[in-house]
This record gives sequence, structure tokens and C-alpha cells, in this order.
Amino acid sequence: MEYVRQLNLVHMTKMEALLRIVTVDVPTIIFDHVPFSDQAVKYFFVYIMLQALAILWGFLFNLGTMVGENVIDIVTMPFLQASCVLFVHYAVIGIILGIGRTTWILTWQSLTNFPYIRRIMLRESSPQVVVLLSSIPIVLLLVSLILVPSFCTNMDTAEVTNTLCKSSYIRYLTPSYPVFQRSLRLTTVIASAQFLQVVMEILPPWSSIIAKTGTRHLVVLGMSLAALNGCTILWTFEWLLRHGQVKTTSLSDLSQLRWETLGLVLLCLWMVWFLTLVCHSFPLSYASRTDDRSLSGFFRRLKVTFLTGQAIVFMRACVHPQMGFVHAQLELTIINLLLPLFYVFSLLVLRGFYLSSFRKVVVAAPLSLVLAYGIHRHAAIGKGHTYWIISLFLFGAFLRLLQPSRSLFSSADTQKGMKSHPTQRVALRFVLAASGIFTLFLLFMIGFGALTFLQREKEHFPAMATVQIDSDGRLDVRHASVVRLQLTLATASHPPIAPRPPHYASCGNRWFNLSLVDYALLSQAAYFNPQNNQLKDFVASVFPSASALPMFDIRLPENYTAHGSKVEFFEAYSKDLNVSVISVRGTDVGRFRDFIEDAKMYAEPVIFVILSSIFPTIRMWPDVTFSTLIELYHEMATMFGLTHEYWYYHELLQYVKSIHDRNVILTGHSLGGAIVSPDSSNGPPYTPPFVWSDVVVVSSITCDTPHLSMQLSCHMIQGTLCNLLQHCGDDRGRFSSCQFEHRITSLSQDVFEAVFVDVLSPTTLSGLLMAVALVLSLVRHKIITHRRLSVTASSPSPNNHKTSHDPSRE
Repeated sequence: MEYVRQLNLVHMTKMEALLRIVTVDVPTIIFDHVPFSDQAVKYFFVYIMLQALAILWGFLFNLGTMVGENVIDIVTMPFLQASCVLFVHYAVIGIILGIGRTTWILTWQSLTNFPYIRRIMLRESSPQVVVLLSSIPIVLLLVSLILVPSFCTNMDTAEVTNTLCKSSYIRYLTPSYPVFQRSLRLTTVIASAQFLQVVMEILPPWSSIIAKTGTRHLVVLGMSLAALNGCTILWTFEWLLRHGQVKTTSLSDLSQLRWETLGLVLLCLWMVWFLTLVCHSFPLSYASRTDDRSLSGFFRRLKVTFLTGQAIVFMRACVHPQMGFVHAQLELTIINLLLPLFYVFSLLVLRGFYLSSFRKVVVAAPLSLVLAYGIHRHAAIGKGHTYWIISLFLFGAFLRLLQPSRSLFSSADTQKGMKSHPTQRVALRFVLAASGIFTLFLLFMIGFGALTFLQREKEHFPAMATVQIDSDGRLDVRHASVVRLQLTLATASHPPIAPRPPHYASCGNRWFNLSLVDYALLSQAAYFNPQNNQLKDFVASVFPSASALPMFDIRLPENYTAHGSKVEFFEAYSKDLNVSVISVRGTDVGRFRDFIEDAKMYAEPVIFVILSSIFPTIRMWPDVTFSTLIELYHEMATMFGLTHEYWYYHELLQYVKSIHDRNVILTGHSLGGAIVSPDSSNGPPYTPPFVWSDVVVVSSITCDTPHLSMQLSCHMIQGTLCNLLQHCGDDRGRFSSCQFEHRITSLSQDVFEAVFVDVLSPTTLSGLLMAVALVLSLVRHKIITHRRLSVTASSPSPNNHKTSHDPSRE
């Protein structure tokens, strides 16, 4: 038996030496022999962490749009339900802000190798506790990645499948989301490698552990280690041969799902083995060499593993014949987001472990669960995840409430041991600016949500676009007292507009015998009120028919009302062309709901444009990375129980699906172009909001009025129409002239007249000014009186002080 013990002892000692070379010696050699390696590792680590923080900031904007939109419904709820719904939003945003704050702490702590965590480890914890707590997120994710794909693939009960595998967070672990599933696997592998580094660096030497371990336990540890080594070598050999599609063992016949599951099971067994070793190390403390300086070196080497693992994953995906750069970039972006979350979760668990005690948990846990149940029930959101989100938020709040003041876990303590860094000060300004922008955006969304509710209740929707058609063939279009479009129909004495250079490449394009000018006219027509015949008259004027029947038959959705329909669109049906052109109105400045929809559709593209100016690597992202992150934003918000009440394009999509007997093409300007984009891939939307790479064909045109109103005029469909007529011409020969005016001063004049002429007469205005002057005079008098009384009270009193005697006066 002693021989077997010695044999296993030698095996484990050699294994420890090999692992120490990989996890400790190699990173040390890199720092010692590679110039500027320390600065490079610091820079890239901070860059990746800040990029993750920026992506999290974008998610906050997504939540902000939902908060603003939900205000429309919250104000109609009973007080108790409204309070509970608002608390749900507050809890979700609070958790995200907590994650962001922890990410910020980790980012700048990394510059000095995490002095805050080093103090916790040396003053408050044992090495075994640190290892066990750091393993929690890895073990949880490993077990989920092993069980969930098989569970969701083989389940026969439809209700359970839909609830757990299609509606909960575990759906990201299924083959239905291959990108997320693979990224989670790779993230777990990198985190497991770093867990091994933690074990090798801070645990006592294995010789110390083995010395106090019984022979039976040592033999079990040694034999299981040998078995794991053999299985790992076999799995690695088979993994290499799979790249060349060479079959050598029975493992080659496994499906991809079973093969990946087998690798995860093997990794999980390795985690179990090391955790068993940790359990046998009790009650040993840190190794004799462990101090603040050695822990600083450990965290420095940990950052090397963080970057090396991602570099290996990225390079392998780039050279893989079935992946390439686009796939590699997408995986790297998701991993850059997931790995920092691992660190955040580990720090929160470590901090929570020492903040809590058995008494606090016994008090906080039931209170959190019961109170969360009441809030979730009265909020009536209907998402099971919301209950756990509220419970987690309340549990953390109760722990902080029950915790006496301790300097170790205060905000000031996180700054101890850190030197002021210029980059940190610059980044702090960006964070403060980002926080201010988010606060303003949230207030903007809440305000417009409340205004939308008031407008809907009052049913006040002013017509902002009008058209006047004269008998001499002039069409005068006005929009919001700012834009004016004057079209003159061609006659014998007024020939059609002749196109002039430059001629655009898209000028000759036709969709069902309709040109760009035709679709621009229909996009303009969507702004007119269809209930007063302006829409029909405009379309009939710009699309004259040779027969008695009009060229287009104007149709409206059955549920259309001036105040009820959330999206404004009309159908122009042409029997001769066998096509229905559905034109969607853009942003109507007279409808506050449109501004909320603008924010919902513009928010993510604008955020990524802003972030790309700060993080250069974002400019290299392929379009699939943007779309995946935006999808992740919405999926995560849904997982938290927050969803958009309604998207404009849903109503449009239902209408399009109801048409079966003819061709359908969609067009729209601005917000209308954004709305038609999810419903159609072949319609020409005009200046819609998008990330530039989101579309296949983009036709850029010049702007003839860049000097007007900070180029806002370039966005107007009226200016686009005149530009197309001047550079493409009109194959139908309808217009002899097109004049576009954009004057913001006219709006100011109308507002001045409306306020100071129609609302406030000179007599009323004089009375108001006199009242304001009287109030200001009273306030000034009060202030002066208060100052005099203060001076009198502070002057010396003769009753309390002796008067000095001057002999010269006698």
C-alpha cells in the first residue's frame, strides 16, 4: 500500500510541477523577456473592460425606452399596481447599475493589480474560501451547458419545453442559439483555465496537502487524476483529428452535440477533482510565500491568461474553414462581454459572503422572497424571471441595511492603494457624461410617455402637413410651419424639368414600373390627413390617369381612426400595375408617440455610432455583431420582464400579410423608412435610421440646402423629391418646377404670434409683468429684512459684555 501511495505521490507531484510551469512560470517569463508586456496587458485589459461597460451602458438606454413607453400604461393603472411596476423598473435598472459599478471598480483596480481584492483575501478570507467562491459561476454554467441541451432536445412535454427551453434564460444554452451557446462554452473554458491558475497560485503546495491526507484518499485522488489525464489526451487527439474529418475511434461517430457535451463533462470532472483537492487542504492557510506582493504578481499573470485565451479563440476561428473573421469577431465580442461578467459575479459573491452571516441570511432571505412575491403579484407583469430579479435586488438591499459600517467594504476603501492615473480621470469624465446623458434620456422618455397619454386622452392630434392645390396646377405643401414645397405641373407653355448632372446610378431603377420620384411622392403623401380628401387629391394630381378612373385607388386599414391607429399608412392600389404600394408616414411632430418610436428605433444605432468613436475596434464589427447585440439587448430586457408594449411595424405587418392577390411594395420616409425595413427587403425607404452596414444597397444623393438649419433640411422628403427631379428627371413629365424651402424662423414667428397675440393680449401681458415685478419686490424686501435681523442678532449686547473705560474721556 505504501508503494501505491508513493506512486500516486510522484504522479501528483509531477502534475503539480507541469501545471505550475504553464500557469505561473510561462506568464512570468513573458513579463520578464517581452518588452512593454506589462503596459500592453494593462492597456488591453482596461480597454476590454471599458468596452463591456459601454455595451452595458447601451443596454441601459434600451431599458430607458421601455420605461418611457410603459409610462403610457402605468399612469392608467391603480396606485398599488403602478407603484409595483415602477419598483420592478427600479430594481432592474438598479441591478444593471450595480453590475456597472462593480465593472468600473474592477477596471481601474486592474491598473494596480486589484489592491481591494488583495486586502479582502489577506484580511478576511482563507485560500479555500476564495477558490470555492470563484468556482461557483463556472460550475453553475458548466452543469447548465451539459444538461440543458439534452433536456430541451429530448423533452416531450410541450408546456415544460415552452416554459423552460423557449421562454427562460436557458434557451441561450440550446442549439437554437448556436452563437451564444458556443460563446458560453468558450468563456467557460477560459474561466476554467483561470480557475486552475487560482488553485495553483494561492493554495498551499500539494506536498503540504498530501502530507495530511490519508492513504486511501490519496490513492483515490491519484488514480482519478491519472484517469482524467488519459481521457484528456484521448479527447484532445480526437479533437485534432476531427478538424481533418479523420475517424479513428468510436468517439468519431458521436454527433456534434454529444461530442461537445462529452468535452464539457470532462471539464466538469476536472473542476470536481480540483475542488476535492481544495476540500482536503482545510485547515491549511496560504502558502508561506503568499503576501500582498505575491498576490499582485498573481493578478498580473491572471490578466495574461484573460488575454491569451481570447487571442487563441479569435485566431482559431479566423483560420477555421467554416468560420472566418466575421464569426471570430462575433464570438470575441460576446466573450469580451461574458468574461467581465464572470469577474463581476465572483467579486459580488466574495463581497456578499463576508457581508452576510447566518443571522442576516435568515432574516433577509424570507423578507426578500415574501416582499418580492407581493410586488410581482400586484405588478401583474406575468414573467417568472421578474420575481427572482426583485428577490435578488431586495436581498442585496436587506444585506446592506443589516450590515454595520465596515471600512473594508465602503466605497472609499476601493480607492485605497490606487494611484491617480490620467487615463482614469479622462474615463471618469466619460462615465459622468454618459450617466448624465442616460439620465436626460430617461427623463425625456418619461416625459414624452406622459405627454403621449395626455394627448391620447384629449384626442388632440393636429394636422401638421397640408397641401393646397390651385386650379392653375400649383401644389403648395406645408409641413409644421417650417417646410414648404411648391410643385408646378407641366403644361404646353411650361415644359417638364430637364435633369442635370450629377445623374445618380439609381435613377433608372424601376419597381413595378414606378420610379424613385414616384415612391418619393407617395412617401410625401403619407403625411397628409386622409379624412379630409387631401391625400386622395394629392395622389390624383401627381399621378394623372388617361382614363376616367384614377391611377391609384387609395385604401386605409379597417381599424384606422384619426386618434386610434398607432401607425399611419395607406395603400395605393393600381389595377393596371397589379401592385399595392403601402406608404408609411414618418415622424409627425404633432404626435408625441412618434418621438417614443423614434427613440426605440434610433437608440441602438446611435449608441453604437457614439461608442465607435471611442472604441476603434467597434468600427471593425461586421453587421451581424451589431444585430446580435441589439437582439441580446431585447432578449435580456424580456428576460427581466420588461418588454415594449407595441412596435409600429406589427400593425403594418399584419396588414401586409392580409394581401394575397397582388404584388406589395412598401415605402416610407424617416421613421416610415425604419418601419418598413423589418417588413420588406425590396422597398425603397428614404433616409431611415440604421447602422450603415445594415442594408445591402444604399443610394447617396447630394443636398442642395446644406446651409439651412444645421443640415436638418437635408433629411426632409420634400428636399429629396426636388433633388431627384433635378438630377433624375421625371419620366412621366409631370412637373415643370420644384421649389423647396426650409425656414425654422417661420416656426418661431408662428409660435410668437400664437403666444403673444392669440393667447396673451397686450393688457394681459402687462398685468403679468406687473405681478411678477410685485412678487420680486416682496421677495427682495424679505431678504433685506432677514439680513438686517441677522446682523442685529450677531452684534455684541451691553448687558452681557463689560464696557471698556477710557480715561481720556474723563
